[in-house]
Amino acid sequence: MKPKPRSEREITRDIVDYMQYAGYTAIRCVAGPVRSMRDGQEIPEQSNPPGFPDWCFVHSRWRDINLRRGPVFIEIKAPGKEPTTLQLAWLEQLRKDGFGADWYDGFRDEGKKPFMEGRS
Repeated sequence: MKPKPRSEREITRDIVDYMQYAGYTAIRCVAGPVRSMRDGQEIPEQSNPPGFPDWCFVHSRWRDINLRRGPVFIEIKAPGKEPTTLQLAWLEQLRKDGFGADWYDGFRDEGKKPFMEGRS
């Protein structure tokens, strides 16, 4: 019997925990419409553009340790799922701009593109 695939939420938690352990600050990038409160009233706002990666990770010492790319952007998918065309376009543009940017659908040896493939 094959084990049930883990959820996107579980994979996200593993990647965020790993990056924080490695000294990165995790920033959740919300894309699409959001609502905020101002003066007690709910106001619709646009956050990041649709398709923008889920997460941005910034190392606390990125200037000190000479990380050439600075922030790293990651899109996280459920196992076996792939980014949309718009999400792939954002990742490509971020790479062209000199940032680390990629997507994953697993943590260790799960999904089509795991975060830590081959590491146990």
